[in-house]
Amino acid sequence: MKITIFGAGYVGLSTAVCFATKYDVSLVDVDHEKISAIKAGKSLIYEAQLDELLEKGLSSGNLRIFNIEENIPPSEIIFIAVGTPSDQDGYINLQFVRNVVKTIQKRQKEILNPNYSLIAIRSTVIPGTTRRYLQHLEKRGNIGIAFSPEFLSQGTAIKDTLYPCRMIIGSNTAMASTFLKSFYTNFYGEKIPILQMSIESAEFAKYAANAFLATKISFVNELANIVESVDDADIGDVMDSIGYDPRISPFFLKAGIGFGGSCFPKDVRALLQFAQDNLAEKPSLLNAVLEVNENRPLKVTKLLREHLGELDGKIIAIFGLTFKPGTNDIRETPALSVIRSLWRNGAKIHAHDPIIDRIDLRSFSRYGVKFFSDIESCLTGTHACILLTEWPEYQEISINKLVSNMAQKIIIDGRRIYADRKIPVDVCYLTIGSSINRKNHLPFNHTPNKSSNNLKSFDAPLSIDT
Repeated sequence: MKITIFGAGYVGLSTAVCFATKYDVSLVDVDHEKISAIKAGKSLIYEAQLDELLEKGLSSGNLRIFNIEENIPPSEIIFIAVGTPSDQDGYINLQFVRNVVKTIQKRQKEILNPNYSLIAIRSTVIPGTTRRYLQHLEKRGNIGIAFSPEFLSQGTAIKDTLYPCRMIIGSNTAMASTFLKSFYTNFYGEKIPILQMSIESAEFAKYAANAFLATKISFVNELANIVESVDDADIGDVMDSIGYDPRISPFFLKAGIGFGGSCFPKDVRALLQFAQDNLAEKPSLLNAVLEVNENRPLKVTKLLREHLGELDGKIIAIFGLTFKPGTNDIRETPALSVIRSLWRNGAKIHAHDPIIDRIDLRSFSRYGVKFFSDIESCLTGTHACILLTEWPEYQEISINKLVSNMAQKIIIDGRRIYADRKIPVDVCYLTIGSSINRKNHLPFNHTPNKSSNNLKSFDAPLSIDT
């Protein structure tokens, strides 16, 4: 079986190196710099196991890399895995998908198997896209079309590709569906559920999954705001308790500074715009999910100002620039919103990330950020530390070591990684979704307001006559 994958981004490259463990794979992209790096065995993407599988695929000859202009060998299956970014208004940009389809149409005699080939879109696209862009090719009679979404997470992309919880095949012909199912069964075995449905249902399923996970995150963060007004309550304990309910599950129930990356924000916006184009009214829940998420990064800045006062001239350390651990992706990272807010308030910013040498720092540099490759230097002389990404390196460090060189010992924990630790009495520790650790660290010039920190109905003890 020979496979061609268009797009050498997160989805395309991860899919390629995994399928190359068993099949002949041709990976195609238009970015010459990216292709040159991959050919040399150096991925621009930071993912666990990726470099190892890339080297294995190249050395075995199972994985071959091509620029779009080069001669591409014919394949039985072509996966389209290019990016589908958002336009400024939130609509999905399908330019890269269109370009690939035009290339396939123009060079079909070269890159398609003359007997039968299947073209499957893996890029996230709005319902109706696959049929609209590929149906004219299907009419040839020896070409099948399908939509088969990926559900990989950045940071665990290889694991998710090799061990998916399900595979989805959207097709409008039995032959295309059977052909792709046979391929997946041969690669994954019989244990992975393979769901077959219409093209449009499969396209919608991808958006539904991401929108639901994003909703869980915003729901928890909304509750975290409420919990902070209740003495002795902590969102971590609350979410741990409901996570045991099998109808809810414990996944994506951690309060923090919101979701980022290349999927959740983009996909929720695209689904919202798609719905608005097809419904008479706006889907209020999706709007609320985005609104809650957009406000999350600014919460840590607000906490900092409450406990440090004016930020002009203060040195603030930022821990974590990527939107999540395990990846070098900074697309829609909350760190950028926090840094921008600090800069506007006159703060001087130090920044550290365990993989800072693998991150494109240009979007941060415009705010005068000073970058550090070691934690100790980053913290020296700082007035506060804001933790934004839960990298293992930050979880392993002790609180005393963390604050030892700081000018003021203030920690804002945006990911709650120290929430269960015993905090030294001389450290002002503030975290999302808890009032417990704030009691002894009131803001400067702060006048306690009982009603703002207690539910009004609980202002006085309940007296029960016996």
